[in-house]
Amino acid sequence: MGTKRRAVAGFAVALALLGGFVYLIGTGEVAEALGETSGVAVAVGAGAVFASFAFRGLVWLRLLRAVDHGIGVARVYAVYLASTFVKFVTPYGQVSALPIMTYILVRYSDAEYDDGFASVVSIDITSYPVPLVTFGGLGFVYYVVAGPAADLGGYPVAFGAFLVFITAPLIFVMYARDTVERLAVFGAGVSSTLVEGVAGVAGRVRDGFTPDVLAGTSERVLRFLAEENIRERVDRFYDTLDSVIDNKNNLGVAVFHAHVAWLFLALPLYFLLLPLDNTSLGVVVFIVAVSRLGTFVPLPGGVGTVDILLAGVINLVTGLALPVATAVAIVYRLLTYWLPVFVGALSALYLFAAPDSG
Repeated sequence: MGTKRRAVAGFAVALALLGGFVYLIGTGEVAEALGETSGVAVAVGAGAVFASFAFRGLVWLRLLRAVDHGIGVARVYAVYLASTFVKFVTPYGQVSALPIMTYILVRYSDAEYDDGFASVVSIDITSYPVPLVTFGGLGFVYYVVAGPAADLGGYPVAFGAFLVFITAPLIFVMYARDTVERLAVFGAGVSSTLVEGVAGVAGRVRDGFTPDVLAGTSERVLRFLAEENIRERVDRFYDTLDSVIDNKNNLGVAVFHAHVAWLFLALPLYFLLLPLDNTSLGVVVFIVAVSRLGTFVPLPGGVGTVDILLAGVINLVTGLALPVATAVAIVYRLLTYWLPVFVGALSALYLFAAPDSG
């Protein structure tokens, strides 16, 4: 199944899951709660989301200084927003979207693929796991101190496992370079064997292919997968990663911007809960962090799973009735998921229509 079909199927399953949840909770009650949502809270929340765009774009601008990207500020923001669209609509988007995001950056800049991939990885780490661990940890401590943590049941353990799950691979990539290189070489060797096998089968079938096309394509792929080429690309990846990390001032500013952006993405939930007289910023930060557990399920952007988990945690932590908590979760996700998807899609269309450079 192609990427587009997987994405469509993923959205269909996710929306059916969310629709079934709303039906079980009570469609009428949820609709009534949605109708009572504060328009001011929604407007202010939308403003906070656009503020998060601004600060997350600053993360891209800062960390791209490590490579010769050769494009202006407006194009960097367009690349960032288009990459966000890809990340949010791709199943397993937290990982599988990185090569596509790199392609977008390389396609519309002067960066080489290896440098671009290292930059995208460093940007992604800085933008998502780092502030999630920071705010999630602070929110957890706040809730333990300020409220009855026992009411959360297994959530603290699950949240702790989630933090380990997202940080362990990053630590591995950064500090196990020799192992990463060996794994890359091994994977390239396996891929080379598969390419040779596929080329052999296709050469015998030859439906729509000529021997020259088959030979040329397989040779280019095998050259790319050659051991010396893979080792060189891994070295260049880490050289770029080192240049990002070594510039402590630049990295520190990027990390600060990432935390501000993450906080702005949590604020819409605070504004939505504020008219209900049932919130504090510390609790909101904790709720948003815990809701990220829903991204474990391979659905685009955690659609359905994050929404349901978010509604459940709001209900559990704040005591709001489940239909009201579900309505809040739906509006929050409209602001922090569907709005970025829409803006990112517009940015992608702009890039496709615009010249390659500038």
